[in-house]
Amino acid sequence: GSTGSTGSTGARGDQPGLRMVFETATADADQGAAKVHLNNSTASSATVLFVDDVEAGGASINSFVDSWDDSTNTALRGTVTISKTAAPENFHIFNITGAVISASTYSKCPVGHVLSSGTISDGDPVNVQFVRTGNAGADGSGSMTSFTMSDGSTTQAVTDGNTMTFSAGEGLDVA
Repeated sequence: GSTGSTGSTGARGDQPGLRMVFETATADADQGAAKVHLNNSTASSATVLFVDDVEAGGASINSFVDSWDDSTNTALRGTVTISKTAAPENFHIFNITGAVISASTYSKCPVGHVLSSGTISDGDPVNVQFVRTGNAGADGSGSMTSFTMSDGSTTQAVTDGNTMTFSAGEGLDVA
């Protein structure tokens, strides 16, 4: 027999991240279970993000949030996005800029504002997503012991203490 007609589109799934509730209070205090709030009512002026120790489903997230400063890149340890669940085009993005402080029932995350769009109001369900910055790499100090140059058909090794002069040619530009 023939194939039936296509069904209707299903409901939109949840956004990624922790399920929380946005709070507009700015005090350095626990605002209640699953609350996330800033130390300034203007997101672009906020320097601290407060995150409760539990998410909306009641699961403890304290150790996860306290790990947001674990990158050895101390200037930018990661990025947090807070997006309104019902309208994800409304969001705030912040960089974690220092050590997270664990208070008794919430965490204090030092932040720098990156971008905001739209409005998130008091009591709005939000999704909080964190992306960690990689660890700092080697600083590049020290000395090179050798390297190999190749033009695709021949190779030349240069070892420590030796010098080599290169001329511009196919596949090699000399600045």
